[in-house]
Amino acid sequence: MKKKLILLSLFMTIMSTMLAQNAIVTTHWPLNKSIKDLAVGSAAYNSATASTTTCEGTDVKQMLETSVTFGSKLAFQATITPQSYATKEVTGLQLLRFKVQGAADGSNDYGMILQIKPNTTDLTYVPTKVGVSVASWVKNSSPAFEILLLKLNAAGEVTQTYELGKVNSHSDIDANYDDASFDVPATATASNDAWQVVVRMAQGYANGKNLAMGNVTLTGTATVGGSVQLSTFTATVVPEGAGTVSPAQTSVVTGDNVSCTATPNIGYAFEGWYINNVQVGTDNPHLFTISSDTQAEARFTKLEEATLTYGTDMPAMGSVSISDKGDNGKYNAGTVLTLTAKANKGHYFVRWEDGNGNVLSTSAQYTFTLNTDMTIKAVFAMVDNYRADLIAFPGAEGYGKYTTGGRMTDNRGAKVYYVTRTDDCSDDALVEGTLRWALRTGDDTPRTILFRICGTIYLTSKLSVNHPNVTIAGQTAPGGGICIAGYQMKLTQPNIIIRHIRFRAGDLAATSMSPLDVENVHHIVLDHCSFSWSMEENLTLYDTDSTTMQWCISAEGLYYSKNVKGERSYAMQWGGEHGTMHHCLVSSCISRSPRFNGVRNQAKPLEHDLHVDNEFANNVIFNWGNHNSIHGGENASADESSYDRVYMINNYYRPGPATYSGAAAKRYFVSASGDNINLVGEWYLSGNKFELSSRWAPNGSIWSDTELQKVNNDNYYGFTSDYASRAMNFWSVSPSQTLADKALLHELPYALSGMTYETADEAYRQVTQKAGASLPRYDEVDERLLAEAAGTRQPQYHGSTFESEKKPGTMITPAAGIINSPADITLSRYDEFYAKDEATGQTIKTQMWPWMGMEEGEQLMQDTDLDGMPDEYEKSAGLNPNDASDGYKLTESGYSNLEIFLNGVADGTIDLKPYKMTGIRTPQKDSNEGAIYNLRGQRLLHPHKGINILNGRKYLAEDR
Repeated sequence: MKKKLILLSLFMTIMSTMLAQNAIVTTHWPLNKSIKDLAVGSAAYNSATASTTTCEGTDVKQMLETSVTFGSKLAFQATITPQSYATKEVTGLQLLRFKVQGAADGSNDYGMILQIKPNTTDLTYVPTKVGVSVASWVKNSSPAFEILLLKLNAAGEVTQTYELGKVNSHSDIDANYDDASFDVPATATASNDAWQVVVRMAQGYANGKNLAMGNVTLTGTATVGGSVQLSTFTATVVPEGAGTVSPAQTSVVTGDNVSCTATPNIGYAFEGWYINNVQVGTDNPHLFTISSDTQAEARFTKLEEATLTYGTDMPAMGSVSISDKGDNGKYNAGTVLTLTAKANKGHYFVRWEDGNGNVLSTSAQYTFTLNTDMTIKAVFAMVDNYRADLIAFPGAEGYGKYTTGGRMTDNRGAKVYYVTRTDDCSDDALVEGTLRWALRTGDDTPRTILFRICGTIYLTSKLSVNHPNVTIAGQTAPGGGICIAGYQMKLTQPNIIIRHIRFRAGDLAATSMSPLDVENVHHIVLDHCSFSWSMEENLTLYDTDSTTMQWCISAEGLYYSKNVKGERSYAMQWGGEHGTMHHCLVSSCISRSPRFNGVRNQAKPLEHDLHVDNEFANNVIFNWGNHNSIHGGENASADESSYDRVYMINNYYRPGPATYSGAAAKRYFVSASGDNINLVGEWYLSGNKFELSSRWAPNGSIWSDTELQKVNNDNYYGFTSDYASRAMNFWSVSPSQTLADKALLHELPYALSGMTYETADEAYRQVTQKAGASLPRYDEVDERLLAEAAGTRQPQYHGSTFESEKKPGTMITPAAGIINSPADITLSRYDEFYAKDEATGQTIKTQMWPWMGMEEGEQLMQDTDLDGMPDEYEKSAGLNPNDASDGYKLTESGYSNLEIFLNGVADGTIDLKPYKMTGIRTPQKDSNEGAIYNLRGQRLLHPHKGINILNGRKYLAEDR
């Protein structure tokens, strides 16, 4: 049996007319939807068995992929459903595949029927065109077929038959059926009932032949029109302005319903619905049945004015804000208001009470409707043992000393997050145990970050600390402690304490950035941290308020690295509104040692520094490489209230090899910035000291002890009269008496942070022994940096010679102490891990960071309840090692039990060894063996110039 492939495209346009009693509206819409999605499905009928199979919802394509005996009726019906007489589109009629078996007697019957019928008698229509396209017709033994248009009456009887086309031969197809379109005769009249388009085998083509139709596609559009009686519904508001109604006006089919909603404005209440002054309902929304044009009224009643008195009797504990302040506390009755209670630090919200003491709510945000006069008060309570005047930890000084970090400050308590792995993850897929997870997971409940690992945590992308109230405590980490390398960590939230952490960025990341960035935040303490090996600056800390940086090291900024800006070697950009930096070592950097941040205009608080008091005291600056290395402090704000005041007090300056080669001609305590006299800040210098008879003092008279003693005695010496000898300089403005009167402060204008100042000499001794991440123990980098600053060893490592990008053609060989890469340093032991060198795209095994692993006999502390304290310590302190809540509870001292433990470890009053040793016997030596003392019996970390005592014997330390 030969098969024929026919592609049939059907296009019909159906038009109708509907009579209406009142308004006449005619609407047209195209039929553009898949047949299977129409309201009525398909049916198949077999005359031989007189049975009907209902195929409601059936995929027409699946139903028609079959073979039926010739003489059967195979039809599907598409019912047109008007949707509120609006536009309806139907596209893509279903792809059909079917085959009709010829009858033996040669009779013909319907081969395929497409029937279209509306589901309402209100519509009448008539087709205007039918289109047919046939392809791949087989010439031989091809039975004829014909295309008919039939009109049916309500009983389903055929009342009109129109022959649209007939195929007798292949030539007919070629001539007439290539995308043919047939006009429906004008005699066809409109009908409420069905029209059928029939494709069937022609009479006489029987004898068992087949009419094979494959891939029959019925597509097209149809337009159905009609008219309908519409009525108008209108709703108005009485009195005007009292509220709104929806819908306010609409046209609907007469007899249909309309749902209308009334919404009162503030100060009004809905009363009811009225038609012709007769109330028809008080329900809202109300369902109206529309029999003719209808006008309804939504009536409202005006409410009385109400007064709200709100606040708290405990202003020291918290405050109350309101969503709408009204007219001096007066509101239209019915006004919806929201009160928000905010507890001050160390307190918490308890409840809302009315004027009679009745509890209204225990939620800090209370929303209510004000209908009558009310009094509402917020009740707060204080956290047990909380002290507002408690410093961050014993030994915290400066403007940031009242930072609370992870301490409990309200009734939420506090949490501990342990870092248990050194790898990194991403912000959108946090991995439990990573540093990123510990800092970013959870809510803003105060948290303390502790470590159950040691070594280098290499960040693979910027890590933004997105929660406030955080303490990062490295002093109890196992082994040699923690170093954060790779990408930057950025503090974006306030009230953060970081202790005993190393930040050594390195040069493998693709972008140049400081390893720690602190901007636009307040209350920050950096204590005993180490910053080094940055391609930009080792630390960025400015546009802040109430910060302290103490006992830290910033050293060995990378000089000629991969920074696109060229050579750098910067220690830090530092400042803020009320910032203190004390007892820090700034070592072996060409510039920004530090760069004091300037004042700029600001549109919002902490966007930029505007009112600056920067306290720079008891620091040690060693081996700076540029005579303008310490600079900044300009006032570039147009705000008349702005000021920039830098207080440089009792700092110690010790030259090094980079100073010898790069700053020989001039030597300044500071070279203040400001393009003109109107842009310079104010400066207070007192007690700052250049080291006398220094090993690396450059040649020249200004470096003689005689000249140095002059500026040591008077830091402003020679500012206006002796340009060559002065040690206080302005970078872009020539010295003058006018400048001196404007910019040089000879006394403090007011009390500063209240810290206790040491002399520059004493600060030097303390800093070179104690600065940096000393716990759990110093790494070999900080040990070397302290020894170099103390003079017990000389700077050794430096970068290779390069051509300057700032001065092309100039070759530069870095002085000792100035490195281009961490690879310039030789380590005795190193931390080994894999990291991506983003300049080459290769993952390499790096050995550039010092080893900080666990020594023989060390183990992790046992902390069963994960509250941050070892079990044995808790037992000795009378705490429960199985109760995590006792860690964050505040004691009578104001510190939590966890803080007491962490602070004790940091200041040496609590020895961690009993909690970290396995009990394995290891060779021990006398703790006093090799210890160095001065003549006053004080133990020294490194020998100091002069007479020292070693193993009970005096000796003279080598000259620095």
